[in-house]
Amino acid sequence: MNFNYDRKMGVEIECYNVHHKDLEEALLDKGLKVQNRFSDYDSEQAAWVITEDGSIERRNSIELVSPILQGVEGFRQVEIVCHVLNALGAKIAKTCGLHVHVDANDLTGNDLYNLVQRYYKYECTIDGWMPESRRENNNEFCYSVEGLAGFENQDEGRTAYLQTINYESSHGR
Repeated sequence: MNFNYDRKMGVEIECYNVHHKDLEEALLDKGLKVQNRFSDYDSEQAAWVITEDGSIERRNSIELVSPILQGVEGFRQVEIVCHVLNALGAKIAKTCGLHVHVDANDLTGNDLYNLVQRYYKYECTIDGWMPESRRENNNEFCYSVEGLAGFENQDEGRTAYLQTINYESSHGR
C-alpha cells in the first residue's frame, strides 16, 4: 500500500467550553489563517474554520475544521491548534469527536481491500481506545468493517466488495 507522511489530510476537532472569538484570536496570534463562521465567514479554502456542530450538547461548543494539511507543516499546525485549545480550557464529552480524513484518491481497489482487511484484523484493539458508544455499531456515524471484511479474497468476492465500498462511501460513512 502506498502511504507516506506527505499524504493530504483534513482534521475536525469537536469540543466545548471555548468561545469562538477567543479561539479565533488565539489561532491568529499563532500565525494560522482562520475563518469564523460565527461572525465573518468568507469561505477561504486555506484556513481553519471555526463553526458549530449540532451534535455537541454543551455550552460554547465548536467544531474546528482544518484546511487541507500535508507533511510536517500540517502536523505542526495540528500541534499548535491542540496547544491553543488546551490553553483556552477546551473540554470534550461523549458527543465530541476528533476526525482525521486521509486523501485516498490514489489508492487502487486492491489497496482499499487490503486496508479494510488490516483494519478488521485490529478493529477490536482500535475499539479498545474508544468509549463503548463509539465501538462496533453503537454509533450512527461509524460502523464496524466486519461486513466489508467478510468477502473472500477472490475476483468475484473482490468485485462485490468494491461495489459495497463504493455504495458505502457515497451513501454513508
